[in-house]
Amino acid sequence: MDLISVNNSEKRKLIQCLLVCEKHEDCFYQALEAIGDLKTNYSDYMTTEPINCDEELKRSWAYSRRIDI
Repeated sequence: MDLISVNNSEKRKLIQCLLVCEKHEDCFYQALEAIGDLKTNYSDYMTTEPINCDEELKRSWAYSRRIDI
Protein backbone atom coordinates (compact mmCIF):
# COMPACT_ATOMS: atom_id res chain seq x y z
CA MET A 1 0.00 0.00 0.00
CA ASP A 2 1.30 3.46 -0.88
CA LEU A 3 1.74 5.98 1.91
CA ILE A 4 -0.26 9.17 1.68
CA SER A 5 0.81 12.46 3.22
CA VAL A 6 -1.73 13.89 5.67
CA ASN A 7 -1.59 16.42 8.48
CA ASN A 8 -2.98 15.85 11.98
CA SER A 9 -6.31 17.50 11.14
CA GLU A 10 -6.78 15.16 8.17
CA LYS A 11 -5.79 12.17 10.31
CA ARG A 12 -8.39 13.16 12.90
CA LYS A 13 -11.09 13.38 10.23
CA LEU A 14 -10.13 9.98 8.82
CA ILE A 15 -10.24 8.33 12.25
CA GLN A 16 -13.59 9.98 13.04
CA CYS A 17 -15.01 8.61 9.79
CA LEU A 18 -13.77 5.14 10.65
CA LEU A 19 -15.43 5.32 14.05
CA VAL A 20 -18.90 6.05 12.66
CA CYS A 21 -18.72 3.43 9.92
CA GLU A 22 -19.16 -0.27 10.42
CA LYS A 23 -16.18 -1.44 12.37
CA HIS A 24 -14.19 -3.70 10.13
CA GLU A 25 -10.72 -4.43 11.44
CA ASP A 26 -9.23 -4.41 7.94
CA CYS A 27 -10.42 -0.85 7.33
CA PHE A 28 -8.61 0.41 10.43
CA TYR A 29 -5.40 -1.40 9.54
CA GLN A 30 -5.47 -0.19 5.94
CA ALA A 31 -6.16 3.41 6.92
CA LEU A 32 -3.43 3.48 9.58
CA GLU A 33 -1.00 1.84 7.17
CA ALA A 34 -1.85 4.35 4.41
CA ILE A 35 -1.10 7.35 6.63
CA GLY A 36 2.04 5.77 8.08
CA ASP A 37 0.67 5.35 11.61
CA LEU A 38 0.39 1.56 11.82
CA LYS A 39 2.78 0.32 14.47
CA THR A 40 3.59 -3.39 14.64
CA ASN A 41 6.94 -3.31 16.45
CA TYR A 42 5.38 -3.09 19.90
CA SER A 43 8.52 -4.17 21.74
CA ASP A 44 10.25 -0.98 20.59
CA TYR A 45 7.73 1.00 22.64
CA MET A 46 7.88 -1.07 25.85
CA THR A 47 9.90 0.30 28.75
CA THR A 48 9.71 -2.55 31.24
CA GLU A 49 11.58 -5.82 30.98
CA PRO A 50 10.30 -8.37 31.58
CA ILE A 51 7.16 -6.73 30.25
CA ASN A 52 4.86 -5.55 33.04
CA CYS A 53 1.47 -5.19 31.33
CA ASP A 54 -0.06 -3.10 34.12
CA GLU A 55 2.78 -0.58 34.01
CA GLU A 56 2.83 -0.45 30.20
CA LEU A 57 -0.93 0.17 30.05
CA LYS A 58 -0.68 2.95 32.66
CA ARG A 59 2.17 4.55 30.70
CA SER A 60 0.30 4.18 27.41
CA TRP A 61 -2.88 5.68 28.86
CA ALA A 62 -1.02 8.64 30.36
CA TYR A 63 0.86 9.24 27.12
CA SER A 64 -2.31 9.17 25.03
CA ARG A 65 -3.86 11.92 27.16
CA ARG A 66 -0.97 14.30 26.34
CA ILE A 67 -1.35 13.95 22.56
CA ASP A 68 -3.62 16.25 20.62
CA ILE A 69 -4.31 14.48 17.33
